[in-house]
Amino acid sequence: MLPNLFFTSKTFSMLVELTIKDIVLIHYIYAHFDNGLNVITGETGAGKSLLLDALGLIAGARGDGGLVRSGQSQGHIVAVFSIPPDHPCYTCLEAHNIHCITDEDIILRRVQYADGKSRAYINDVSVSIAILKQVANHLIEIHGQNDVRLLAEVSTHRLLLDQFADVKKDVLALEKNWHNWKKSQEILNNHNTLLEITKNDIELLDKTLEELDVLMPQKGEEEELGEKRRYMMNAKKVAKALNEALLHLQGNTPLTSALSQAEKAIYRFSEDYDDIKKALENIDKIHIEMEETISHLRKVNQSLDYNEEDLSFVEERLFALRGLARKHSITVEELPELHQHIIHKKNTFAEGEIYLKKYQKEENIAKELYCNNALQLRQKREEAIFELNKHINDNLHPLKLSSAIFEAQLIPLELDQAQPQGLDFICFHASLNPGTPLLPIHKIASGGEMSRITLVMRSVMQQHKHAPVMIFDEIDTGVGGATAEAVGKKLRSLGRKGQIISITHSPQVAAQATTHFYIEKSLDKETEPSMAITNLRKLSMDMREEEISRMLSGENISPEARAAARKLMEQDLQ
Repeated sequence: MLPNLFFTSKTFSMLVELTIKDIVLIHYIYAHFDNGLNVITGETGAGKSLLLDALGLIAGARGDGGLVRSGQSQGHIVAVFSIPPDHPCYTCLEAHNIHCITDEDIILRRVQYADGKSRAYINDVSVSIAILKQVANHLIEIHGQNDVRLLAEVSTHRLLLDQFADVKKDVLALEKNWHNWKKSQEILNNHNTLLEITKNDIELLDKTLEELDVLMPQKGEEEELGEKRRYMMNAKKVAKALNEALLHLQGNTPLTSALSQAEKAIYRFSEDYDDIKKALENIDKIHIEMEETISHLRKVNQSLDYNEEDLSFVEERLFALRGLARKHSITVEELPELHQHIIHKKNTFAEGEIYLKKYQKEENIAKELYCNNALQLRQKREEAIFELNKHINDNLHPLKLSSAIFEAQLIPLELDQAQPQGLDFICFHASLNPGTPLLPIHKIASGGEMSRITLVMRSVMQQHKHAPVMIFDEIDTGVGGATAEAVGKKLRSLGRKGQIISITHSPQVAAQATTHFYIEKSLDKETEPSMAITNLRKLSMDMREEEISRMLSGENISPEARAAARKLMEQDLQ
């Protein structure tokens, strides 16, 4: 086994300890990982994928109650990381008010419950899964077999280039510029649409405004005019009745004539008879009361505020208001609001050209800012492409791809194709054989070739400071022999720059390990009935030789397989 002399744990991020309890077939696993390249081997079905599931939970993957071991209410995963003092993870923890002393280990813990619920902790502080994922992104990077398929997805090529170019802040700023530009564009388009509508309707607006200006409707006017109309119509009826009553009471009416004739007939006998005297007094009272009655009726008649012209004016205005309201399908009470709304639209149209120039200027400024920043980002991407192509092509030869050529290409986009992330389309091309043209990588590369190119891509990405712990799941799929050995050497080389954990079926890769773990499945005889459980063991040098021999020849290990295993391991020590 190689000595751990590659780097100290405080130079790069390192997964120091991993504890898994009651996750699927795992009853209890504790592993202490070392510097360099840590490999995990085992027979198919032994449970290597369970380790990835557990690490995925630590990395913030979605929980699932089905991951909890049968018969248990919950499962636990605890990962202890050692990181350098200037690691950005400390800033991330501070942003979420999680206290952490520099140089102390960072402990991530995930509890998965059988009912599907899940809890997360960082240094024993309860956090959301989103925060756990954000912190874990600084500490661990899992590259499964899907990564090979991701490299074949053109949509991921820009993300990989931007990661290499370290332009995350530039891209975020450009996305903000793009959204500001689109917002100003939307305001301009909406204003143009409003102006266009106003132009088309200007004649109708003018006519409607003229009608409203003539009437000048007021709030509450309909009710007021209705009351006046009712009063005037009632006053007309009252006046008619009063005039008729006065006609009967005034002048020489039969009643007054009869009273006068009676008074004249009996007047000469009033001195002789007291009752005749009293009768004449009553006739005088009737005359006085008659005059008072006529006076009251005249007073009421004079007090009536009514004439035909006033009634006609009130009725004409009331009917005009109601007719205009019906014309616009609103109530009379809403006419003043319509009046103000049309005045506002007219003013908007009048000021439209002024605002149009303002919005055009704002849109041009936002577009220019986006374009300038997009071109600056393009320059950084072009410089990064030159470096990326150089690094990848320099590393293809050691992985038995000596004839291969890799080329990341940048295709400029027109302004009408602008995206939040810029005016660039990034795609990866390759030629794998001499004389063949460069073609999209996913159309020409086999699974094994794609795996090796992915490994080179990830090794180039790891050049950045504070690279996370990298976990590879069967990155050697589809390769064997000398090619697998080359993959193993590349992984060991990566292990000198940061901790690598590789799950592998390749004896050539396993022989390159700094530390070798073996995962196996057995029966737990303490349960009834016996249940399958998964265990993880760190192998000694002798155990490593035995395991690599098994990987070379199968269950029946031959002397030739042991010799081949020793040879592979001796090459590792050279």
